[in-house]
Parts: sequence; C-alpha cells; structure tokens
Amino acid sequence: MRRTTLAACWALPFLLGLAAQGDVPDFAHDIRPLLQNYCYDCHGDGEHKGKIAFDQYPSDQALVTDHELWLQVLKNVRAGLMPPPQKAQPSRAEKQLLADWIKTVAFGSDPANPDPGQVTLRRLNRQEYHNTIRDLMGVEYDTQLAFPADDTGHGFDNIGEVLTLPPMLLEKYVLAANEIVAKAVPTQPRIPAEKTLGGGEFTGTLKSPTQYELSLSYYAPATVSNLVRITQNGQYQLSVALRVTEKYVDDVTDLNRCQLRFQVDGRELGRETFAWEGGKAYHYDYLVDWAPGSHVLQFDLTPLTTNEPTRTLALQLSTVKLTGPLATNRWVNNPGYKKWFPAALPTDEAGRLASARDLLGKFAGRAFRRPVEPGTLDKLVAIAQATWQQPGNRFENGIAQGMVAVLASPRFLFLTEQAEPATNGAYPLIDEYSLAARLSYFLWSTTPDDELLDLAAHHALRTNLANQVDRLLHSPKSNALVTDFTGQWLQVRDVHGAPID
Repeated sequence: MRRTTLAACWALPFLLGLAAQGDVPDFAHDIRPLLQNYCYDCHGDGEHKGKIAFDQYPSDQALVTDHELWLQVLKNVRAGLMPPPQKAQPSRAEKQLLADWIKTVAFGSDPANPDPGQVTLRRLNRQEYHNTIRDLMGVEYDTQLAFPADDTGHGFDNIGEVLTLPPMLLEKYVLAANEIVAKAVPTQPRIPAEKTLGGGEFTGTLKSPTQYELSLSYYAPATVSNLVRITQNGQYQLSVALRVTEKYVDDVTDLNRCQLRFQVDGRELGRETFAWEGGKAYHYDYLVDWAPGSHVLQFDLTPLTTNEPTRTLALQLSTVKLTGPLATNRWVNNPGYKKWFPAALPTDEAGRLASARDLLGKFAGRAFRRPVEPGTLDKLVAIAQATWQQPGNRFENGIAQGMVAVLASPRFLFLTEQAEPATNGAYPLIDEYSLAARLSYFLWSTTPDDELLDLAAHHALRTNLANQVDRLLHSPKSNALVTDFTGQWLQVRDVHGAPID
C-alpha cells in the first residue's frame, strides 16, 4: 500500500510538468477550429446548452479570460464527458492541444516558471504536535486528551485554512508547554533516588494481574502486598496513586462505599473511604523512617455497604512511588539532567547569560525548525534571567521558563516559511529550512531531524533531495505517511468505527 501511495505522490509533479510541450497554441489558429468541429453543435451557432455558447462572447479576449468556463472545459474533456459519447470525438493529440492551451494561455501559467500559489500559514495539528513534542522533548504528551479535535477541510486535518487558533486553544497550548517542560527538563542536577511499583506488582488474595495497574472491587474484601528492599537507612516518601473506575449497568447512582487501609510493616499509615466519584483520581504521600532491609507495603480493601450494585465500581491502584533517602547527602545524579545541561554551569552573571544564550539558541533553533533571530533570542534570555534571579530559583529554572516561551510561541505552533534570498524567476523558491519542514511533516508528521537541518544550514538539501527522500521513507517514522496522509485520503483511519450492515 505504501509503495503505491508514494509512487502516486511523487509522480504527480512530474506528470504536471508535461503539460506543455513545444510552441504555445494560438486561440484563433488552433483552438477555435476545435470548438467549431466538436462543440458548436451544442454550444454555438445559436445553441447554448448548459447556458454556454462559445460564439456569444463580445470578443475573443472576453472568451479567453473566462477562467471558470475553461476550468469546466478542461475537467469535462479530461473526464470524457464532453463531447458526449454519441458526438464526434477529438483525437488524443487534439485533447492535449486544448489542455495545453487552457493551462498556458487561458490560465496564464508558465510551465518553465509555474505559479505555486499562496501558502496559508498553518498550525500543527494534534498528531503533528504530539510527534514533534516526542522527538523534541522526549515526552509522550496526550494531545487527544489535552486539545480539542482539529477541524478538517476536504477530508484532511492539516489544511491551513481550517486550522484556526481560538483563545481557548491558545490557553491550552500555554498550559501544555508548562506541563511538558516540567516533565522533561530537570532543574536539579541531583535528586533523591526513585523507584516506582506498578499496581500489578502487588499480590495477595487476588492473583497477580498481567496489566500494570491493579483493580480492587468495591464489593469484595481484598488484601494485596509487596515487599520492598532498601540498602540505606533514612527518611523515605511513599506516594500512592489511585483512581476510581466504573462501568455503567444502568443510569442509577451506585451508593456503595468501600474503605482502603494502607499499612507499612504492619503499621497503618492511611485509611480512606471511597464512594462513587466518577473516575476521580487520588494521590497520597506518606513519610517513613526506614532501616536497611525488607519492608512490607500492604493495602486492605473492605466493603462498607451491601447495596445492590448498579455500576461496577473499583479502586484502580496505579502506582506506589518510593523516593529516598530524602537527605540531600544521599541524593543521586538526575538521569535526564545532562541531556539539557551538558556542561558545568557558570556561577557569574555574565557566564550565565552566555550559557543561556547558547542553550536557548540551540533549543529554539530545533523547535522553530530554523536558526532563531538575535532579537528573539534576546527576549528568551531576558525571560530566563528574570526567572533565575527570583528568590529560591536556580539557573535551570530560568532555562526551563525560556523553553516554555519557545513551545508557546507561534514560531513553534505554526509552520512558517521563508523564501530564498535570491531566486531567478517571478516566483521565489522556499528556503531550505522550509523545504526540510515540508519533507519531514509530509513523510514523518514530525519536526525535521538534525541531518535535514544540517543540510539546510549548508544549503545542500536540494542537491541531496533524492537521497533524503529515500532516507526518510526507509525510516520507521514514515509509517506516519500511511496512518495520517493515506489514512485520511482513503478514509481508512475511521474503519474501526464504520457501521457494518
């Protein structure tokens, strides 16, 4: 499927380039005789079927410049609808002559210097935003949940004219930028060690499930536990993540309740009562002082009511995160810190400004898909400086805030394009950074990688275009072309929800 689709996509420009060959046809000498021979029976000499008569125009100029008319002619002749099957038919060469004349004269196009039209500035759709954040930040951000569905035009959700940016969506982009940077960019070089236990790792009266989370029914007693081994004494934090799940049986509220007790080494740390909460999530933190050795974490669920169930209520034990020892002299290196701050941080203000300019310049260049302008970089550094100078903040907090500004910027959210500074012909070429973005978002639905941007920086992308297209198509990321472009073109993305009669 992919090979057929790609062949069609890449053959199209070549086929369009064959529109005109040789001399430009002349209307009086070449086209009027064709109209008289094949069209005047219905559209001339007093006939005007479909309210079209070629000989009723006040002048040849008025006829030749009627673009709407010639677009209809081109479509109907190409489709074989005109002339009607029972009438005399023009030869293939005559049809090609007519098509060449319409495109080169009636439409005013120049095959040697075609008009590409105007490109509407368009924003990233939800899938492109997700993929871009994944590749740029290393975060799988749930855009289906965070953003409203994109509008579509002509069956596609990447049409610039329909991808509007209402104020509410802009607010969501700002919130998303803060969430993504907070999750991706560490602001401390050393942190307490962390270990996360999935709910599925707790066993007891229930058999160990295969899924990551563990479901505890409101209606049946249950006890589950897990054994944790530590090697260092000190204070630890236990963070319990729960959520209420339900399945409707009917439209009546379920009044059943349950109680959940959390114990560590036989000592109760928490006791909570839960009712029907419509999918609500809960988070509890507990502090414990532990010595090296094994420690038992245990949950006991007790039903509090015996009402007839009208829903299937359950407590979903998502995770228990163990953090510690909390003493700063026991902290460990933050595993993601060096990705964003690879060099030692300066201690003086001048050094900080220079480092911020380097870090934010590189990040903004990747996010904006082209080098950032000095004026824009000045503003980003000013944002970072104002943040790290606030009491209690570090240099890293300032860099993170500058990154938030980048991800909330129109330069990131929209696919902006620029022209080459000097191009022969009436229509300038897009620059190579714009070409890199077009390639990556068409074939990968995501931001250009380092190789594309490096070629664009050296003005070598066009000369290596065939090799880069081949490289992009052989990447696993090219699956996005099938799922996104082809899936919408052939309307197969919704096949799972299609009604079957």
